[in-house]
Amino acid sequence: MLFRSKTNSENTEKLNRLLYFYDILYNKEKRIVVGTWEEAEAIKVFYNTFISTKISFVNMILDFSKKIKNLDPNFVCQELSKSTYRLISDMYMKPGMGDGGPCHPRDNIALSYLSQKYDMSYDFFGFIMKIREEQAKNAAKLLISTLIENNYDKIIINGKSYKDNVNLIDGSYSILIGNYCKELGYEPFYIDNNTQIKLDPKLKYVVLLSHKKLYYEFSRNTIIIDPWEGYKIEKL
Repeated sequence: MLFRSKTNSENTEKLNRLLYFYDILYNKEKRIVVGTWEEAEAIKVFYNTFISTKISFVNMILDFSKKIKNLDPNFVCQELSKSTYRLISDMYMKPGMGDGGPCHPRDNIALSYLSQKYDMSYDFFGFIMKIREEQAKNAAKLLISTLIENNYDKIIINGKSYKDNVNLIDGSYSILIGNYCKELGYEPFYIDNNTQIKLDPKLKYVVLLSHKKLYYEFSRNTIIIDPWEGYKIEKL
């Protein structure tokens, strides 16, 4: 049971009565979530659209199987369903930085190509990549608007590789955001665990926390934007 409540004692008593009612109504194991009306409705509608996405996804494998020989869609989906560490789990269910690395974007681009090659009449994978690009552009716009609104001097991206503790920059979402910053006229500076720098203490920086660990001890008045907490903006 997940319980979260901001209610006063009177409402808590009413809530506990309601929970007791559901205990009587449903004998099987259940999960009860208490939130705002908006949160409850969002969980409901996104739950449904997640199911729609899963159904569309597995049916897309079926569509591919009609175009490609020696591809049993039931076998593929059966094996995917056994991936309970990442796919069928709570992994990647925290919004923040976009997908990166040498595999994921590349594979979507490859499947986008196949969708066109086999005339699938839709391109799910290309659309995913378009969303990825637009979300990176939105992150760049946030960095720039924060810089301008606070009259700060420079954008710094904390972490250039595609994830923490890895030196590979292939498919790095950090670089993608940085490229959009540059395209919009504000070239960022990257720092990572290999960067030996001393920043100008007279300048004020807006820092994107693309890796969760800060690689530099920033001075006061630095603005940190944390994508792992919904692009939360904090000032040191």
